[in-house]
Amino acid sequence: MRPLQYLTVLRHRWPVVVTGLLVGLLAGGLLAALLPRQYSSDTTLFVAPGPPDERTSAYERTQIAAQRVPSYRELATDGRVTAAVVRDLGLPETPESLATRLQVSSVADALLIDVSVTDPDPARAAAVVDDDARRLSGLVRDLEQPPNPLDPPAVSLVVLRPASVPTAPSGPSPSSYLLLGALGGLVLGALAAVARERTDRRVRSTAVLERTVGAPTLGRLPALEAGPARREALRALRTTLRHLPGLSVPSCLLVTAALPDDGAPPTVLELAGGLAAAGESVLVVDADLRHPRLADLLDLTPGAGLTEVLRGRADLDAAVVHHGPYDVLVSGAPDDGPDELLASSATPSLLARLPHRWDRVLVLGPPLLADADAADLAACTDGVLLVVRWKHTRIEQVAGAVDRVASVSAPIRGTVLVDVPGSPRPAPPAGRDRAERAPAARTPLVDLTARR
Repeated sequence: MRPLQYLTVLRHRWPVVVTGLLVGLLAGGLLAALLPRQYSSDTTLFVAPGPPDERTSAYERTQIAAQRVPSYRELATDGRVTAAVVRDLGLPETPESLATRLQVSSVADALLIDVSVTDPDPARAAAVVDDDARRLSGLVRDLEQPPNPLDPPAVSLVVLRPASVPTAPSGPSPSSYLLLGALGGLVLGALAAVARERTDRRVRSTAVLERTVGAPTLGRLPALEAGPARREALRALRTTLRHLPGLSVPSCLLVTAALPDDGAPPTVLELAGGLAAAGESVLVVDADLRHPRLADLLDLTPGAGLTEVLRGRADLDAAVVHHGPYDVLVSGAPDDGPDELLASSATPSLLARLPHRWDRVLVLGPPLLADADAADLAACTDGVLLVVRWKHTRIEQVAGAVDRVASVSAPIRGTVLVDVPGSPRPAPPAGRDRAERAPAARTPLVDLTARR
C-alpha cells in the first residue's frame, strides 16, 4: 500500500483508530491511578579539601579533592555503605537492590556529589539518603585518615544540604501516562485499521468489483433514502445501459444478485421506470418463484403470473399487469417444483418471445448463490446485470455468483454497486444528447423508499 492509501484507510476506518485512542487513554489512566505513588528525596555532599601545610598548598589540596570525587561517587553505592543503610533502617530489601535505586551524580570541576532515591514512603526516602550520606562520610573519613591521628585528613565529606521529606509525589505523572497511552492507542488503532482493511473481504470499490467480475460497473447507486442523488444515479445507469454493446433494443436482461438482501428487487423496478421514462416499452418479470417480491413492492393484487403462463394455465396477455410506465409479470401462485419449471423448455421459449412485444425485458431472478434457478434463467437471456451491495457482499460471494453464470456460458454485461455512500454523479457517455436528457429529468422514477 502507498502512503496515500494508508491515509485513505485511516480516514475510512476512523472509528477503529478512535477506539484505539480511547483504549490507550483508559489504559494510561488506569496505570497512573493503580501504580503506587513514588517520592524522591536527595542530599548534597561537599568534598572538602584539607587545610594546607608546609608540604601541600591550598591549590594542591583542592586538586586532590577534585580527583577524589569520581571515587567517592562510586562508594555511595558500595556494598559496605548500602549494607549499613539497610541494617540501620531495617529496609525490606538487599544491599544490592538498594544500590540500584540510589542515583549518584556529580558535576565536572565541582566538588559536589548528589545522592537521591525514590521510594513509595516519603519519610523513608529522606531517611535513606541521609543515612547513605552519613555512612559514606564515615567511610571516606576512615579511608582518608592519615597515619598521625593528630593530622587533618587530606579530604573529607561534608553534608551541604540534608535531605527533606518530600510532600508531593515525583511519579507516576498522570499526564505522562495519558500521553503515552494516547500515543500507544493511536499506533494500535492505526495498525488495527490497516489489518481490518487487509482482511475485510467485502466489496468496497468499483476497482475490486470489476477485477472480480471481469465486467464494467455500470452504476453506483446511493441508498434508497438518498432521494434525488439516487434518482440522478439511476438516470446515469439507464443511459449507460442503453448504450451498452450487446444490449440493443429489443433485449432480455436478467437482473440478479449473489445474496437475497443485496438490493436487486428495488434496483430492477427503478431501472424499469427509468427506461420507460426514456420512451421504451418495458416488461418486468418476477422469476424468483420461491421468494417473490415484486407483487408486494408494487402493492399488486395476487393473480395469475409467470407460474401459470409456464404451466399453460393462463395466457400471457391476461397475466401481464400494466403498472405505471411499465408492465409487470408477477411470479404467480406458489409452485411445487419451481426449479423444474424454470429448467423446462417453456422458460426459454417464453423469454425468447417477450422481446418481440417489449423493447426491454427485465427478469428479476433469484439470488445466484441461493438457488440454481438463476443460472438456468441466465442461459435464456441476453446477459446478466449483477447487483452488488457495498460493504455487504463479500468478494468470494461475488466470485461464486460469477462462476454460477459462467457455468451456463452466459455473459455478465455489467454490475451495479448499490448503497454506496456519497456516490458521485457518473459521467454521461459521449453520445448522450440533450433531447434524451430532457424527458428523463422531468419524469419521476419509481419511489420504493417506503416499501424496501
